[in-house]
Amino acid sequence: MSEPVLLTLKVERTEDGRAKVIDLTNLPNSANLLISMNNPSLGKGYQDKVLVNEGTFTSVLGEKEGLSNGKYNIKVTFSPLAQSEKVKEIIGQRGENLTGANVSISELLNIKVAEAETNFVVGSSQDIASTEKEFKKRALLIHNKLQNLITESREMNSLRQRTDLEGLAECGRRMRKLQPKVDKLVKEAEALPEKYLALRIAAVEMTIGVTCHETMASEATNRADNKIMSAYESLK
Repeated sequence: MSEPVLLTLKVERTEDGRAKVIDLTNLPNSANLLISMNNPSLGKGYQDKVLVNEGTFTSVLGEKEGLSNGKYNIKVTFSPLAQSEKVKEIIGQRGENLTGANVSISELLNIKVAEAETNFVVGSSQDIASTEKEFKKRALLIHNKLQNLITESREMNSLRQRTDLEGLAECGRRMRKLQPKVDKLVKEAEALPEKYLALRIAAVEMTIGVTCHETMASEATNRADNKIMSAYESLK
């Protein structure tokens, strides 16, 4: 390419509440671009691949029910490794013909890449704060449920140590009673943002923590307990 790479991003909100990314570029026709949109606070991430057509492309990102309130980072990446031979004839096998402010060198891959990024805000500051408050409320509820499960798991220790049929049967009854609670809690925790990852891990640990295996259940319960303690700071 004889001209510096141009990547100009514009983002609009669609009628159904998603993000419509429109780009103007001088990259060759059929150039392959990767578009990513992330919101770390919500633990949300989306990707799309598009082809340049006559100096532009369009992509729509987000769930069909619309994006949650928050600030999203949108990035467009052009890598020579993802291009056809026809495009490489113009930009170079490793992007050596790419120039301009949008171009950087990946020393690890020994290639030139072109990138552009922008932010897209959904909702007002008040809306965003309200969404974060709701997630925190859910996280605290899950935290408390996990604490209760950990207590119930430790109360099963004496049953796990028994070898008589009555003791084994009682342990099995308690395990079957707790397993549906844990499975439901795992699903609830999966919906939490990335900042509450420790709670998600703790919930998964408790799938083993409520079993009748003496050693494995005890170790998993202890790991879950450590995770919810580390998560407590984010819940204050």
